[in-house]
Amino acid sequence: YKRQPSRSNFVELLLHLQRIEALSTFDINIFSNIPTGKLQQFALEAKSLDAARMNSLSQQKRYALAAVMIRFQRARCLDELGDMFIKRMMKIHHNGQEALDRYHLEHRSVTDRLLSRFQDVLQAFNSDGTGEEKLTAISQSIGEDGEQIAIDLKNQLALIGNNYYSFLGTFYKSYRKVLFELISSVNLVSTTQETSLSEAMNFIKSHKDSRLEKIAIPAGFNLKWIPEKWWKLITGNNSKRDVTVEIFRRPFEICVFSQILWELKSGDLCIPGSEQFSDYREQLLSWDEYNAEIEIYGQQAGIEVDAKKFVEKTKAWLAEGAKKADDAFPANESLLI
Repeated sequence: YKRQPSRSNFVELLLHLQRIEALSTFDINIFSNIPTGKLQQFALEAKSLDAARMNSLSQQKRYALAAVMIRFQRARCLDELGDMFIKRMMKIHHNGQEALDRYHLEHRSVTDRLLSRFQDVLQAFNSDGTGEEKLTAISQSIGEDGEQIAIDLKNQLALIGNNYYSFLGTFYKSYRKVLFELISSVNLVSTTQETSLSEAMNFIKSHKDSRLEKIAIPAGFNLKWIPEKWWKLITGNNSKRDVTVEIFRRPFEICVFSQILWELKSGDLCIPGSEQFSDYREQLLSWDEYNAEIEIYGQQAGIEVDAKKFVEKTKAWLAEGAKKADDAFPANESLLI
């Protein structure tokens, strides 16, 4: 069954993973050339045996079945951890969106007041009179509330574009410790050539015990990957063109964990040894396998395997289909343009 992404379940799974890793003194890659179906068969066989029946097997088979069982238990544990991480982070984002919605409802009067004041300013600006008279009228419409209006505007602008990220900290803090334990225990590997997120993970792990609100970043530290909605919360700057030498620690942590979430879901991050979050590149054919089998595949699929001939044949097929559609159009009562 699927466990709920609670702190206790996270901790239990992490401890279980540590016990499995202690047993995994062999190279997990020894199974790479064995078909998955065969491994599953061995795992089911191992699971069906008790200690006495295992001892009755030959030493080689006993060790083989035990190793396969450890591999599958480790993969299952990693799958559950990855799944629980995604559920927890999605819940944190869901709670943040709900908090934003509540904020809008509770502060609707502030929005109405700002719009009303803006209308007064606009009317004063469009009124007849000299420039000095217009400035006086605008000043009168603002009155003594200028400072409060500026604060309200700043708060409203921070949430522009339905940006709920500033609310995530409240829901993140109780899971911060276990999330750090997870990325310290589970190997997260990029399936692309982009290494910025891996560098960011190492950076927040090196500062996980810090209590500073802002931390300095090393020269050349890449922040370009940070989404626009996070930028001001993390750097305090409006534009990515501005020079950044320090960042707000807590928003940056949440941003990194959020990016791990999206990249695990998209496959740009993988968990080696997992089944559900495995590296999709391992399922691809090698160039040697491709060259050995492409001719047979082309014959079975009925397609050209030479790139130039494939393009020519596809163009001819599309042109023929377009001509048939054009010729049939006058008599086709079901098609209107």
